[in-house]
Amino acid sequence: MMRTRTLLWTTLLAAGLGPVVASASPAVGGGSTPAHTSPGVPGGETLARAGLPQVLFSDADALLAARAQARSGAATSPALGRLRAQAEQALSVGPFTVTDKPQRAPSGDTHDYLSLGRYYWPDPTKPDGLPYIELDGKVNPETETITDKAELQKLLSAVSTLSHAYFVFGDERYAEHAATLLRTWFLDPETRMNPNLEYSMIHKGHPEELGGSGIIDSRDFGVVPEALGLMKESKAWSAEDDAQLRAWFTQYLDWMLNTPGGRAEAELTNNHRTYYWYQAIPLLLYTGQEQLADDALRGILLPSLEEQIEPDGSQPRELARTKPFSYSVFSLIAWSRVATLAEARGLDLWHHEGQDGRGSLRRAFEYLLPYAYGEQPVTDNPVMPERMHDFARLLHRAALRLEEPGWIELSRSLMGSESDVLELDLIVAPPTR
Repeated sequence: MMRTRTLLWTTLLAAGLGPVVASASPAVGGGSTPAHTSPGVPGGETLARAGLPQVLFSDADALLAARAQARSGAATSPALGRLRAQAEQALSVGPFTVTDKPQRAPSGDTHDYLSLGRYYWPDPTKPDGLPYIELDGKVNPETETITDKAELQKLLSAVSTLSHAYFVFGDERYAEHAATLLRTWFLDPETRMNPNLEYSMIHKGHPEELGGSGIIDSRDFGVVPEALGLMKESKAWSAEDDAQLRAWFTQYLDWMLNTPGGRAEAELTNNHRTYYWYQAIPLLLYTGQEQLADDALRGILLPSLEEQIEPDGSQPRELARTKPFSYSVFSLIAWSRVATLAEARGLDLWHHEGQDGRGSLRRAFEYLLPYAYGEQPVTDNPVMPERMHDFARLLHRAALRLEEPGWIELSRSLMGSESDVLELDLIVAPPTR
């Protein structure tokens, strides 16, 4: 734990930021919320009065209202009907494990997570194709032959759905299956993942590039602390389970924050850095390192927000990619999650504006509105229309935070017959895609 503190302070000082003062706050799941909430940050007092765990990504008031509605015996809303259906489906998935993939990591250890870089292809000019070369934006189907990434995404999605459904409906089956999924992936000696991503998104023929960029594979690890907080009333997850998982994530954070691959990812200046801290901050809170989490929010992410979003709302590092609209939306997913996470720590990023309007989330959304209204064509090649739905879902949350009712109407229009998903997103903030 001391190594983690040393590295983060080194990072802050190297960035010229110096010490950052942040109020001490309880760990996630501790049953209370920080006293230093920002004006306009919803949900904190409601949760504290209810004696419920702090949530980091879901809307506290929406979650409590959903629970009250579900347990009142009255007819439920379409959003709750969708949640119930998703939870029932999640009961049939898994358990998942890194040990059942068809090939092993270069280490030879079946417990090591393995994935291939999505945009790396065999070099056609080389007999063996090595080393692989990068074709940005073009996904190599070979990546799908290794199952760890897909199974991790399914695991985190199921755990998030099940835990929120347990909190809302009180059905023990949901908590029990979520606990089984977590134990299998993280704790069982026969099936557990080693607490590192040394072999994630490897580039064949580039042994010097092990680890680092693949941290984005596990970007949704941060949904686990919220899930466990929502399951605190269930006996399905024991104190011993929790102690073991905290130890696992402590080791994982040590790898993430203190190895060359982890540090290299943190030093990037695009969406990878944002997703890095979107993942790390909830885990720091879960493992009792609240001060470090607050230091990262104020000392790293706040300056990074101003670095990545220009005064006109554009994100040049994402616009430079082969799919500029998709990457701009993907980056905004991360920033919206970080802003929601920051709310729980008393920091309002939704309304932040730096010098000349730099680092404004409002302006970043406004920059993409012409594409949503059809006034500007989406030029991604190939076009990824599903990102328009992602943008609609982001826009709905942003509209509530920034008090833009017109954006709510637009988001509903973009979602069409699936507009109930917008309400469900407030109850269960889904893992990112």
